[in-house]
Amino acid sequence: MTDRLIRKAELKRMLGVTSSTTIDKWERTLPGFPRRRRITGGVCGWLETEIIEWLRSRPVDGGRVPVEAIKAHRSTCPNPSG
Repeated sequence: MTDRLIRKAELKRMLGVTSSTTIDKWERTLPGFPRRRRITGGVCGWLETEIIEWLRSRPVDGGRVPVEAIKAHRSTCPNPSG
């Protein structure tokens, strides 16, 4: 899989949160939550593969995040190659 950088708006959709504050807090307090990468002074993002790995590691109702949920997200992402 080619890694791509996702910005905060897409990360919020991917994680199902509405607040940027939530992501900022998770970065500070959740062990293992992927850290953002600074590209330029005001541009940062997260590696999609690191987010997917983190999601897969999170228990959901005694189980794991279903692979189908991750595939569904991928199908809604714009194709960066056009």
